[in-house]
Amino acid sequence: MTGTLLTLRDLEIAFPGRRRDAPVQAVRGVSLDVAPGEVLSLIGESGSGKTTVLGAIAGLLPKGTGLRGDMRLDGHAGNLLAPGADRRGIAGREIAMIFQNPGGSLNPVLTIGAHIDEVVQVHHGLSTRAARDRTVDLLNRVGLPDPAVRAQAFPHQLSGGQKQRVAIAAALAGTPRLLLADEPTTALDATVQAQILDLLLHLVDDEGIAMIFVTHDLAVAASIGDRMAVMKDGELLEDGPAREIARRPAHPYTARLVEAALPFTLSGNPGEGGSPLPDVPDDQAGLRMTGIHRTFTGRGGNRIVASDGVDLRVRPGEIVGLIGESGSGKTTLGRIAVGLDLPHAGTVTMDGTPVDGRRPLPRDQRAAIQVVFQDPLASFNPRRDVAHGLQVPLRIHAGLTGRAAADRVTELFRDVGLDPALARRRPRDLSGGQLQRAAVARALAAGPRLLVCDEAVASLDVSVRGQVLDLLIRLRDRDGLGVLFITHDLGVVQRLADRTVVLHRGRVVESGPTETVLGAPQEAYTRRLIEAVPRGLSPWRARWPQVAQARPAS
Repeated sequence: MTGTLLTLRDLEIAFPGRRRDAPVQAVRGVSLDVAPGEVLSLIGESGSGKTTVLGAIAGLLPKGTGLRGDMRLDGHAGNLLAPGADRRGIAGREIAMIFQNPGGSLNPVLTIGAHIDEVVQVHHGLSTRAARDRTVDLLNRVGLPDPAVRAQAFPHQLSGGQKQRVAIAAALAGTPRLLLADEPTTALDATVQAQILDLLLHLVDDEGIAMIFVTHDLAVAASIGDRMAVMKDGELLEDGPAREIARRPAHPYTARLVEAALPFTLSGNPGEGGSPLPDVPDDQAGLRMTGIHRTFTGRGGNRIVASDGVDLRVRPGEIVGLIGESGSGKTTLGRIAVGLDLPHAGTVTMDGTPVDGRRPLPRDQRAAIQVVFQDPLASFNPRRDVAHGLQVPLRIHAGLTGRAAADRVTELFRDVGLDPALARRRPRDLSGGQLQRAAVARALAAGPRLLVCDEAVASLDVSVRGQVLDLLIRLRDRDGLGVLFITHDLGVVQRLADRTVVLHRGRVVESGPTETVLGAPQEAYTRRLIEAVPRGLSPWRARWPQVAQARPAS
C-alpha cells in the first residue's frame, strides 16, 4: 500500500430542515484517507453518518445539502467537494458504490443482464454480444447460480441475497479504483458472504482497488479491514489498525460496540437460545407445517424447487431459527406460513386452524400471525408518516384510536430502541436500521401469537440488534410468543433460537436444539455454513496463506 488514493478532510454535511426547522447536522469534521489496495472498515450505529459520508464521496447527496470540506482523488486536480467541481468520468469508472438495499438499486422492468450490460457498454465500449459475455462472467464471479439463465430474469424472480450479488456485479462492471461498499453482505448467508468477501479482497489485493466497507458487523469489519474507523452522531471517534481496535478499543463507545457484538462461537451457546422446550399440552397449538411442497417455473420453463416435503413446527413460547443459503427456500417457507403463498402440496395450521392463502383469514387469525419482511422500505406507505403504519393495525386489531393509539406507538417505538419522535417522519427519512426497527414495532402492534421474521435484524447495528433480540426473548417468556426466525447470522441464531432448522435446496437436512445443531453438526452442509462465519480477531486473508504472509499484520 503506497501513496493515497482518496484524501478527505474536515467533511461537514447538513441536510435542510423541514419547513422552518434548522438544518440537521449529519456529519461533523470527518477526515479519512484510503490507499490503493487498502480496506477501511467504517462502523457505527444506525444513523451515525456512515452512509452519508459514502454519499458525499460518491457525489450522490441530494440537492440542497450543505456540504463543506476537502476531497482529493489521485489523478484529479482540485477539491472535488467544491461547488462546480468537475466530477465527470468519476462516477462508476473511478468510484463505484454498492448500496445497502439491492431492491432499490434495480429497475423492476429490466432484466438482470440489461442492468449490467449498460454499465459495461458505457464504460468499456463493448459490442452487445461482448457486453453480455462480460455480464455473465461478472455474475459468475459473484456466485450467482446459472449466470446465463439468471441474466434473463427480472429482479422480482431473485431472492434478496441474489439481488445483492447482482448489485455488486454492477458496481464492479466499470472496474473502479475505489469501491464504496454500504453493507454489501447484510442480506447474504454465511457461505455467500464468504464468497463475496473473498471476491472483494482479491480485487483489493490483485488489482489494487481501494475499498471503504461500511458495516455494523464487527466480526466482518475487524476480519477484512486493514484499518477501522468508528463513527457516532456524525463524528469520527477513532481510526486505526482494525484488529487492534477490536482487541483494545480506545473510546468507551467502541468498547460498548465490541461488548454488544454477537460473535459466533463453537464453544456452545453463549446466550438465551437452547432453553428447554415449552410445556404445551395442546398438540395442535402453534404453527404446524406438514409435507410442504412448492415449485416455481422460471424463464424457459425451468423448474425451481423451493420446498420439497418440509415439516416444521413452532410451538407457543418457542423460537425456531431457520437457516440456509440464499435461494434455499427459507423466505418461501415463511410466506407460506403466513398465508402469503400457497404450497402445491402439504398443510399449514395455526392453533389447529388451517392457514389458506386462497381465502382471507379471519381477523383474529390475521392478528395472530404477523411478519417482519427483509426489506423495510417496502413495508411502509412512502406518502404517510411511519406512525400511520402502526396506527392501522392498532385500530383494526386493538380498537385503539387518537391519543390511545399515539401512546401505544410511543411505547412500541421505545420497546425497539427508537426515539418516538421518528414516528412523525416519512419512511425515506429514516435509516435502514431505524426503519427495520419500526417494522418490528408494527408487527408487534397487533399482539401476535406467532411472529415470522425474515432477516429482521440483518440491517441493525449490534447494540440495537441486541435490544430487538432481547425484546423477542422477553415476549417469548412473558406472553408465550412463538417466533420463526429466518436468518443467515449464526451468531444471532446461537443467541436467540431454542431450536434450529437447516434448509438446503428446499429440504430440511438437519434440525434439533440449537446448541446441538451448531455445536456438533452432523451434516457436511451445516459444517460448511459454520466454517464460513468470520471470526473478528482472525484476519480474513488468513484463509489464503500466501496472501496473509505477504501483508503486514494489523
